[in-house]
Amino acid sequence: DWRPSKEKVTDTRRISDDFTTAFLKEDDIFGDNSVNLFPPLPIEDSVLYLDSNDSAYALLEDLGLNEQSKGGVMLDSYNLNFDMVSDESFSRIYFQGMGAVLLAQQKEVSRSEFGPFEVDIPLQHLETRTDFRPLGARVHFNKKQKATAIYDYAQETLFQPGDKGWEEAKFLA
Repeated sequence: DWRPSKEKVTDTRRISDDFTTAFLKEDDIFGDNSVNLFPPLPIEDSVLYLDSNDSAYALLEDLGLNEQSKGGVMLDSYNLNFDMVSDESFSRIYFQGMGAVLLAQQKEVSRSEFGPFEVDIPLQHLETRTDFRPLGARVHFNKKQKATAIYDYAQETLFQPGDKGWEEAKFLA
C-alpha cells in the first residue's frame, strides 16, 4: 500500500557572507523547517593564541569540550597510538592516512637529500583570513617514512626535526 510522497522542497539558508547551504523546508522527522535557527549563536571570527598544548587542553576542559571519559562532551579517541602531535603520527598521516592521496600523486622518486618521498602542497598563493598565516609547504620523507624536512613557502625556510619552528611547520603541512 505504498504511495510516493510529494516532492521535497529545498531552500537556501545564508550562513555568512561567503557561505550558503541548502536545506529541506519540511522533512519526515522534524516537519516544518522554515524557521531560521541558524546560526544559533553569533558568528565571531577571531583567533585565540595559547602558549602551549597544555593551555589549550585546560581551556577545552574548562569549556567541557574534553573527552567524555574525563567529564566532557567529546567522544574518546579510538586512535590510542595516534596523537596527531608526534613526528611518527605526522608521518602516518601521509603514509596511512588522508595525506596518502597527496603522496600517491608523486610522479617520480625524489632525488632530494632529504629522502625519496616528497609531498608538495603549493598553496602560498591563496589568500587567508586576517590573523591567519599563509599556507603552502613541501614535506620530505626518508625511505623509512620519517619526516626529514618541511619547506615553508611563505617564510622561504626549510625546517628539520629539532629546529626551532619544526612543530609549527608540521601543523602547516
